[in-house]
This record gives sequence, structure tokens and C-alpha cells, in this order.
Amino acid sequence: MPQRPRIAPLPGTRRIECVEENAASTQLALPADELADLDELAVRIGGQGNRYNEMHMGLVRK
Repeated sequence: MPQRPRIAPLPGTRRIECVEENAASTQLALPADELADLDELAVRIGGQGNRYNEMHMGLVRK
């Protein structure tokens, strides 16, 4: 369950078993201490860089 309505994970996969497993994970509730650990880790690591190389980023932005 996302913490905010605008946040949704988009896992990539090629196998139906993985799609089903990813979909089932939406029913998993994490304890507050685990959510706090994940929040702290996300702040510490941060987000940086592009997902794709420069050429492919140009295609994504179109």
C-alpha cells in the first residue's frame, strides 16, 4: 500500500508469476518500525541519476 496516493511502484517483469507476486504484494502491510526504517533509508540514499542513458531519456521525454 503506497503511503501517498501519488506514489505507485512500477515493477518491470517478463513472467506472469512475477506479475502475480507483485500484485499480491499490495495486500502486504508493513509494521510501523519497518516503514520508518525504509523512510530513513530512502532519505539517506536519496535518488540520483537517470534511469536510462541520454539517448533513451530523449525518447521518454517525448
